[in-house]
Amino acid sequence: MNKAATNKTYAPWTKHYDSEVPITLKYPETTLDQLFRRSVKNHPKACALIFFGKVISYEKLGRFVNILATSLEELGLHQGDRIALLLPNCPQYVICYYAILSIGGVVVPVNPLSTEPELLHIFRDGKIRAVICLDLLAGRLENVRETCHNLGEPHLLEHTFYTSLNEFMPYPIKTLYPLTRKLSPEAKSRLSQCIWLKTLLDREPTTSIAKEFDFH
Repeated sequence: MNKAATNKTYAPWTKHYDSEVPITLKYPETTLDQLFRRSVKNHPKACALIFFGKVISYEKLGRFVNILATSLEELGLHQGDRIALLLPNCPQYVICYYAILSIGGVVVPVNPLSTEPELLHIFRDGKIRAVICLDLLAGRLENVRETCHNLGEPHLLEHTFYTSLNEFMPYPIKTLYPLTRKLSPEAKSRLSQCIWLKTLLDREPTTSIAKEFDFH
């Protein structure tokens, strides 16, 4: 692309780019989900994630994504549904992110430090159907869920799933983690009646459910 001929079209700062720096790039006309699956197919044994020294390959990551995507569909979550992630930086976040994309859902990242009033506003404003959350936040999330339903909005937060950070940690950190991050009595009480993310992942691998979606 001729930079001199396009400077007027693009932002004014592009005129300061070095001659070898292009103003724009050619981006593939494909979805992020398809790009991820291409990486799984082309580099199955390559390292996709490292969490506390534990390596997760693209092949294994892809398997988890397929399993979770199938589980979400079986629970009635489909294209266009908004699913919030109330998680820190961890493998579960990546798995959930791509699984939601696989079913055509909308990923809604939410700050784990959000207060109950903030969460209530976010979930009502975003029309969130499901939330995948860190177990330490169970008390806070279930309180918000009850508030939504008491306000006559049972379509919000129909599903809440929980996960612990140590589920993907290597030994011995996996065993020591609960000693440093103890659940509050309220969280323990709430979790006794909730669904764990690992139960959705604890099933036989499925074939890819990736498909074309109509986003128009």
